Amino acid sequence: MIEGDFYGDGGGTFRLRHAYGRWNGITAGQTWTSFGSFVGDTPTLDFTGPVGRAGINRQAQLRYSVNHFHIALEAPNGALSGNSFDGSIDPDNIVLDADRKDSLPDLTLRYEAGTGSVNYATGAVLRQVAFDDGDMDDSTLGWGAFAGGNVELGSATTLRALVSGGEGIGTYMNNSLAPAAYRVGDELETITGWGGTVGLSQKVGIGAINVAYSYVESDWDEALDDGLSVSGRDEERELMYLNYIWSPTERMTYGVEVAHAMRTTVAGDDGAAPEFRVA
Repeated sequence: MIEGDFYGDGGGTFRLRHAYGRWNGITAGQTWTSFGSFVGDTPTLDFTGPVGRAGINRQAQLRYSVNHFHIALEAPNGALSGNSFDGSIDPDNIVLDADRKDSLPDLTLRYEAGTGSVNYATGAVLRQVAFDDGDMDDSTLGWGAFAGGNVELGSATTLRALVSGGEGIGTYMNNSLAPAAYRVGDELETITGWGGTVGLSQKVGIGAINVAYSYVESDWDEALDDGLSVSGRDEERELMYLNYIWSPTERMTYGVEVAHAMRTTVAGDDGAAPEFRVA
């Protein structure tokens, strides 16, 4: 399987999305991480979709699948990987992303199944978060978990939901507001984050009306206590959608969508913005 698009660098540059092979329950190559599932996703026109959910990463990996269970070793620095740090340096010499070390693969697990009108999934990720500058080094354990599912409420209505979170989860959670960890001197501290989404789809005519709410939060309190200059960082984000999506043919989809985005910083400042799109 090889798949690409032209959304690289924000649009206009070829980007490799998937490149993998499967044989006898083994998957090798770059594809969706095992930490995540689409069973709880409400359809949106927004390309990145609701915030706070797990599993939008496409990473190089070696995966074994048996029945409904998947276990994989994944590259920690793969495409859209959950990075250990975010690359900035604060004025007080408290450093993020200084001499990051990726020496171990990330371990991801997922169980996904369905019965009747219900589909569900749950999973976890364990990862090493580490740095080594030649003089000092430290490492800690990062982890994350998620659970989600959907249920058909009759022949025309579907309810979907997913929640995820962890310590050192980084961008294994969509639109995470913090890196997996920060460094103060010779110590590395993980950052806690969590989020989720809930939505409802109602079939109307040739398409469906979809309404969704999503939320994501990162806990900067310890970083603030350690002197990190993070007052301007986002601590919470909320995103709401209302759309109508229909497919006149099997390979073509149209839609119209309104969305409302809100954010709150560590200092308590907040803001909001409406969005409108047609696709």
